[in-house]
Amino acid sequence: RPRPRRAPPSPPRPPAVGSTIVGDDTLLVAAPPPEAFGRLLEAGHRIGEVSYVDRSCGIFEVIVREGAEPSTGAGGESCSLLVTLQGRGRGSEVVLALECLERAASLSPAHYARRLAAALR
Repeated sequence: RPRPRRAPPSPPRPPAVGSTIVGDDTLLVAAPPPEAFGRLLEAGHRIGEVSYVDRSCGIFEVIVREGAEPSTGAGGESCSLLVTLQGRGRGSEVVLALECLERAASLSPAHYARRLAAALR
């Protein structure tokens, strides 16, 4: 006897104002993509060095120091934080990927999701 198909779960709703963290690698921003991109790019400059921007694709890269000493910024490994933006019904979804530039490793971007969210405030 065939089983009835269930509809996939609906995605989380964007926040009414500001941004919210959804998982380790995703932010939801309560702004249309052009506005969210500009705000995120400014936040990217606050947490690292923006090295690549493609506004037409909604993508930019920030070079960050993973594991650096918080007070001095010394030490740690250089990493590429790739930020991609996609428009959604009432806001923008931001997905992050973190790759080490000094060795072959993909790292969790959770720390930078929190830092970007804080920098958006």
